[in-house]
Amino acid sequence: MDEKVLEVRMYPREEHDSSFQIYVDELLKYGLLEGPAVIGIAKQIVDRGVDTLSQNQIKTFIEHGLTKGNYV
Repeated sequence: MDEKVLEVRMYPREEHDSSFQIYVDELLKYGLLEGPAVIGIAKQIVDRGVDTLSQNQIKTFIEHGLTKGNYV
């Protein structure tokens, strides 16, 4: 899947949409993420939301967290 499409899907569609945060929390709970950077970014997404990420963090999470079969 295109990285730009994944990035758009990371952000809430509505003000109270936390579905991506819930999804990332489940990835953490089931141990489906690898590497300290990806796990740290995932924890930040769960705790503070996607809006708190830098562009570098978003790119890292997409490349090493989502495109390894963790997101459809």
